[in-house]
Amino acid sequence: MGKQALHRTWPRHYTGRRSARREEFLEFARAYEALTEIYYLVDKPAHCLYAVFRSLNLAEEAGLSPELARCYSSTGALLGFLSLHKSAQAYCRRATEVAEQVDDAAAHAWVGIAKGLYWAGLGEWQKAEKALCQSISINDRLGDRRRGDDGRITMAEMRYFQGNFVDSLNWAEQARVSAEQRRDLRLLAEAARMRAYGLLALNRLDEVLDCLANLYSLRAVLAGAGGTHRKEYVQALYGVLHLRRGELSKAREAADIASAALTHQSNNAFDFLAELWAVAQTYLGLWEAGRGLAGASGAGQIDVASAAHKACKTLRGYALKGNGRRAQMMWHKSLAASEKLGMRHAEGLSHDQIGRHLPGFRCTSCFAVSSATAAPISSAAPTKC
Repeated sequence: MGKQALHRTWPRHYTGRRSARREEFLEFARAYEALTEIYYLVDKPAHCLYAVFRSLNLAEEAGLSPELARCYSSTGALLGFLSLHKSAQAYCRRATEVAEQVDDAAAHAWVGIAKGLYWAGLGEWQKAEKALCQSISINDRLGDRRRGDDGRITMAEMRYFQGNFVDSLNWAEQARVSAEQRRDLRLLAEAARMRAYGLLALNRLDEVLDCLANLYSLRAVLAGAGGTHRKEYVQALYGVLHLRRGELSKAREAADIASAALTHQSNNAFDFLAELWAVAQTYLGLWEAGRGLAGASGAGQIDVASAAHKACKTLRGYALKGNGRRAQMMWHKSLAASEKLGMRHAEGLSHDQIGRHLPGFRCTSCFAVSSATAAPISSAAPTKC
């Protein structure tokens, strides 16, 4: 990172200064680029940052190239995960500029998916969709189905957070069909994950069980990869399923396993919010049910409340008894953010919590808004790029 700071201070001095060894430097840059992706997938953030900056420094010294465009966009996306948004957007702009200068289709596709991930993490849905659809279209034209499916999975995640669960399932199914044809276990697992979340949101519980069994078996096969492929994360989904089915002991057990596993993950990508929310939802459901385990004592109930508080704190939510002022503040912040980001389902859930728990808000109109906005978007036509 220190060397990259020098590159940014005197870009004309460093960019292209190793052009005599251009091919050698680009080969090294591609090697570190591959390591960046590997380290990201196995949740090694320090290694990932080192690899992305090493790749970028090498590509810059080689001069303008498709590799340089890709490195700029990857750096931008990773800095976005660190909330360094000014720098992240600057790198994304450089990526677009270089991709246009070298006029390389594959570079444009790579830049598109990196920018799509970044914008989706900020809730900039229109910008994210434009970038992702451009990437998917180019990759499909080039025959790079693996990269195209990465874009489809991101679209599925984005639609899920927007509350358009039917469209999310559609994108996940497209990725699943392609991944199955290519025998890509990682993408099959990602598609199964998004299908499970969509089915849970639509309350299609009978279908969820088979989907989770498939997901768990895929994650078990991929267990050696670690990181985003940990099979323990599937328990976050099992927790919600068991809670919905009234199986409180199983829900508690699943939530405990998922919570312990998620404590050790350091990936800040926006899609991990789904797992964190699932765990919080399960603990809160157990707490509201007035029990943690069947026949639990008062001490057991306190334990559930503590777990719920910890899960909510991770999500910056404090919806527990004894912290009403902060709960009210966080609920209203959630409502404002949901409205601003166009996340209708989340907006409805916020109205529901305000209407059920805050004094003075137990009114018919609040419940009406909650019912209207929290209803899943099931009739909307699936979007296409």
